[in-house]
Amino acid sequence: MTEFKRYDNPSTQPPTPGIGGDESTRATLNELSKTAAELVRIVSVRKWLLFIPFCIATTGAFVMSLYVPRQYVASTLFERRDDPVLVNLPRNDGAGAFRAFRQSLVQDITSQKEILEMVQKLNLADRYPLTQAEKQKAGEKAESKEWRTRKIAGKITAGLQVIFHQQSVLLDTIEITFTADRPEMMSEILDGVRDHYIEMTQRRITKLLERTKDYFESEVAKRRITMDALEDDLIKFKTEHRGLDPLNPTASIVQLASLRNQQLNLQRRRREIETQLQERRRFLKDGGGAGEIVLPGTLTDSIRIDRPAMNPEARQLVTEIGQLSRQIAELKITRGMTDRHPDVVALFTKQQLRKRELAQHQQVGVHSVSVNGIAVDLNDQIASIATDPGTPPKSQAEVEVRILERMIADHDEEMERVEGEVAAFEAMQLAALSHNKEFRSRQAQVDRAQQELSLHQGYADLVGRVLAAESSERGIKFEKVKPAMGSSLPTSPRMPTVFLLALIAGGVTGIVMVLLAELFDRTIRTRDQVLRGLNLPVLESIDEIITSAVRRKRFIVRRILAPSAAMACLIVVCATAGIAYLSLNNRDLYERALQVPRQKLSSVLHAWNNQATVSQIDLSSMEAGR
Repeated sequence: MTEFKRYDNPSTQPPTPGIGGDESTRATLNELSKTAAELVRIVSVRKWLLFIPFCIATTGAFVMSLYVPRQYVASTLFERRDDPVLVNLPRNDGAGAFRAFRQSLVQDITSQKEILEMVQKLNLADRYPLTQAEKQKAGEKAESKEWRTRKIAGKITAGLQVIFHQQSVLLDTIEITFTADRPEMMSEILDGVRDHYIEMTQRRITKLLERTKDYFESEVAKRRITMDALEDDLIKFKTEHRGLDPLNPTASIVQLASLRNQQLNLQRRRREIETQLQERRRFLKDGGGAGEIVLPGTLTDSIRIDRPAMNPEARQLVTEIGQLSRQIAELKITRGMTDRHPDVVALFTKQQLRKRELAQHQQVGVHSVSVNGIAVDLNDQIASIATDPGTPPKSQAEVEVRILERMIADHDEEMERVEGEVAAFEAMQLAALSHNKEFRSRQAQVDRAQQELSLHQGYADLVGRVLAAESSERGIKFEKVKPAMGSSLPTSPRMPTVFLLALIAGGVTGIVMVLLAELFDRTIRTRDQVLRGLNLPVLESIDEIITSAVRRKRFIVRRILAPSAAMACLIVVCATAGIAYLSLNNRDLYERALQVPRQKLSSVLHAWNNQATVSQIDLSSMEAGR
């Protein structure tokens, strides 16, 4: 159950927030005001203890900043566009891979060896100044040009940094930064580093392309020798095993089918001729010419003398020449052979030999007679009887019997030849089947060698074209995006940083000194200090009695000495701040300003050394006189 308390007396009403009734808030404000008043009192009392350490610490900070090493930075930006042919160039044993150039880019730029070569090329040993501290530390070695060259190269190498802003297979955007303790010649050095890298890269790429071209050309020569040997071995194998053609297996089937078809046609025509021969023999056996006997299937109307005929040997030569022509045509059509192929050359040579033999067997007096479209060689007498329409039936039948017998003999001879060819072709096919696997293996070796030869020849031609482009500066392209630029202002330390740290050091030093004085100073200056220290009530306080002499002394101190001391401190602080500013923002003026005191100091030290030497000589002379 909730209780509600009612305030009938206004004096017992709860305070309203924000209307002056919060005692804790007023107490807090009183404490803050007392604290602020105490701080103001402390500052007014300890103002010189705050001001003097502040000036001393600030001046010391400015002086120390003069000895902090300066860092100056210069940078340049350029693009490197790679040729796609070089990027995709295969690695080879003769020259390596082009990708190694991209992987070693940073090392190539910052290499001690390459930087040393660049320093010698620009003659920086005589032009780049070394600091006095470096010369004093080196001693007599500082006079050696070789030592100075190595020292400068080491400083440049330590200050170089390579940054990739864009990195891809064909395009690299590269920034080179150089950090040094002196701003002199930074742009020239950075230009030298970049140009030396470009020249070195172009030179190395040219050598790589030359070695690569030589490598591929030597590989092409080796593979050409290998391919020629394999082709000769394959041709020899095919010559020893005729009929091999695994790449075109239907060619042998077609040839064998053609021979068998020719064999069937010869058998069919021989049966027809035998039928006609039997009819004529039966006609002659029955008496021939008795009554009106009609010669069955007479050949008179179908006999036609075409031309002077050849003897059987010449006819055999003609047939063989025709077969050779067909074989040559089949090799060219079905197997794609050329006139220079060994098989074609061998058949053509044999054909020419048969043609010369045929020319020697030409005879006159023998005619080629066509009987039902079949050529038969007959002498003049038989041919005249066969073609004379007045010849008696019996004589006509006798002539036709002789013609048919000759036709059967020719068919038997042709049949024997065709059967021999079929048997030889079947035997050749059986032998070829047993060597097909080896033939395929040899053919595959030839094809593989041909492919490797073509591949390496293509690479050699490609590298040759790229080498020509690289020689005319059309291969790898370098484009300067931003020239080498350096700032006369140091990047470290920066002027705002130096001034801020100096002021912070002065302020912290002054505050620490005031806190220490308040902590260890037991002097009582106020009623509150008495109350807090002795815990006794203060009935009355008497101020310090100031006489005229004290008043005059205080006037001199406050009006003359204190302002003069404050002004002197401020002048020292401003002077050191100005020197620090010049050392950061105008180094040339700072160096020129320091030359005067340095020269005077050097002359004083030199005179003092001379005087000390003279005094030592006089003492030595006096001792010798004694």
